[in-house]
Amino acid sequence: MTTHAKAACIFVMASVIFPGLVAAASDNKLRMATENEIRQHLSQADSLKERTDGYQYREGDSTGYKITDGKICARKGNAVDCADVYFDGTRLEMIDRKGNRDFIGN
Repeated sequence: MTTHAKAACIFVMASVIFPGLVAAASDNKLRMATENEIRQHLSQADSLKERTDGYQYREGDSTGYKITDGKICARKGNAVDCADVYFDGTRLEMIDRKGNRDFIGN
């Protein structure tokens, strides 16, 4: 992945996901998050509109998102980056393909 694509993905994920990193949860509590749980923790998720490419976009934004059980993908131009998403009952944990983790939520 190019440096531009990495920067775009980091910006996209940070701008969409409910703000605020929190302390790590114990791995033994984590399970795959459902699409509904992910959407509940995303800011502005209700303003996303689906386009014919299968991604959802905020009005006027060129970055698309695909949210499914256990995964969120961001598409900017031809670059797509995805993260696995787990839930401990309170907050979400995103794990990218390199194993980097971010905890998000209440």
